[in-house]
Amino acid sequence: MGAEQFKVFFTGQLIDGATHKKVAIRFAQTFKVPIDKAYQIVSAPKQVLLKSSLSHAKAYQMKLVLERLGMQVWLQRMKCIGTQRAVTSEKPPTQKPPTQKPPTQKEHKAIPTETSNWSLEPLDDEIRQKNAEGVELQNLSQVVGKDIKK
Repeated sequence: MGAEQFKVFFTGQLIDGATHKKVAIRFAQTFKVPIDKAYQIVSAPKQVLLKSSLSHAKAYQMKLVLERLGMQVWLQRMKCIGTQRAVTSEKPPTQKPPTQKPPTQKEHKAIPTETSNWSLEPLDDEIRQKNAEGVELQNLSQVVGKDIKK
């Protein structure tokens, strides 16, 4: 089984308080790219793939660096299945979930639950454990010579 690979995406959004100019300058310095290219990436109106085929550790490290620069970033996991790759996301891009109608009264089936045998009393194992802890505290207080509160 091969190691999982990840892609790092910039969402096209900056963290609150960051400006495109400042982030572009820091991005250019950090990744040693021309300032024009850095500004083009940072000011992109939509998501941009920054790096692919990274291990989880490297992808997460890059994500942290980019977030410190002021960029909103997400990772996309790529699992190797034979020779094909299935893509899943750790945090999907800003996608709205499909709208579904709530179930009608007829469609909604209540799950019958019998609660008459439920109790808040501790189980026998919990009582034995609590008693054993009390004995240990008594033994410890005798060794130390002081009272230890439960």
